[in-house]
Amino acid sequence: MTPQRDQVPVIASVLPFVENTRVLTWIHSGLQATAAGAKARRVRCLPASLVILLLVLASLLRDYSLWSALSTLAPALNRLTGGRAEGVVASAFPQARQRLGAEPVRQVFLHMASELNASEPSEEKWQGLSVRGLDGTTMRTADTEENEKEFGKPQGGKNKIGGYPQIRLLALSKPMNHELVAATIGGYCGKGQGEKTLARKLLLEIPDNSVTLLDKGFLSWGFLWRIQKEGTKRHWLIPAGKAQSYRIVKHQGRGDALAELEISSRTRKLNPGLPKRFLIRVLTYTWAGKRRTLLTSLLDPVAYRAEEVVGLFSLRWETELVFDEIKTKMLCRSFTLRSKSPEMVLQEVWASLIGYNLVRMRMAQEAEVRGGPPLRLSFKVIFQTVRLQVLMEAVFALQDFLMTTQLPDVVSVLSDALLMLPPRRTNRYYPRKVKVRATAFGRKRTRDGARYRDPVIVMQATCV
Repeated sequence: MTPQRDQVPVIASVLPFVENTRVLTWIHSGLQATAAGAKARRVRCLPASLVILLLVLASLLRDYSLWSALSTLAPALNRLTGGRAEGVVASAFPQARQRLGAEPVRQVFLHMASELNASEPSEEKWQGLSVRGLDGTTMRTADTEENEKEFGKPQGGKNKIGGYPQIRLLALSKPMNHELVAATIGGYCGKGQGEKTLARKLLLEIPDNSVTLLDKGFLSWGFLWRIQKEGTKRHWLIPAGKAQSYRIVKHQGRGDALAELEISSRTRKLNPGLPKRFLIRVLTYTWAGKRRTLLTSLLDPVAYRAEEVVGLFSLRWETELVFDEIKTKMLCRSFTLRSKSPEMVLQEVWASLIGYNLVRMRMAQEAEVRGGPPLRLSFKVIFQTVRLQVLMEAVFALQDFLMTTQLPDVVSVLSDALLMLPPRRTNRYYPRKVKVRATAFGRKRTRDGARYRDPVIVMQATCV
């Protein structure tokens, strides 16, 4: 089935910053992959395709309330659809969201991510291998009984329970351009909701001829073995744990050795097919005055030189920056999601991931035009410009202006001085610092009269 032609002007007008036909195809494919596809055949004032589009655009306006964002965009859609949405009332939006559900939005993201995962220019590869980063984060949801029952709250010592339910988001990304190529969402606590368990759902999305960068939280030999063996030439790179035991069998150079790892019977029982012994490569180096160790399946010291592998691992931090861009810049530091029910929470998150990828796609297009890598472009500047473009299109769509004139692409007219970031300064290092928590209440005093200090460890990232 082909996309409906009457939807093309709508998407072309409110999504001027991406290739509109691709977006339309993803939305159509996502609807057809679910039961919502059959429901979408019914002519409504707010059809499913437009609801998905509204949710994605609303994710770009996070500092607006959900109703304010939809109200801002709805008149433009009404004008562009020939008045079909003119009679839409306030209650129509939540009803349309409930009718749509989360699965169609997830399917749209999966179709988008699959296409992005399959396409990769040679300049974004390392030694002929595709580079992927796998990591997880948490997101806070509204404090409702439904969310708490579905997702759970974090728990601390002495039976302390967190104030908000949280979801756990695992994402597979491209460190070279920050595009998300796979993701899965689970609850914060409960059986099967840990990072390692959720990460297994993404193993099939890791492409062949690739290397996956991970943090030490994923150090599980069963998991790493599956990355290596459930595909062709799939490699991994991860920091060593503190109590890691292996036997050096061959020194390949300074700070470079082959080691034999012996797997316990318990681990092999939990992971059928895992051998009793297998070889890994151990790389040691010094950074910021500390001795550090990396483990990898890149065994060949000639094809993959030790210093180049160590330099490659610095890209793992780009995965952390993906979550920073989503939670800090795109969600405007609004740490609590807007939706009140579990199904709508999932729908909102999937729509936000689609919106993030659309912005990143626009950045990749602009980087190609300007002749630089996508990471040299400022996400914050382009994101704010895209927001401005969307609002401009929404305002001018109310008039007859767009019937004769098309607004220019604002991103393309930005100067390099405003858009381009300076080169990364990899020698900068910021250690952890102890800071006092800001509070409006007086501090407690100890028995000797000294002030009681409640320190909070604030993580300051190593800039690479």
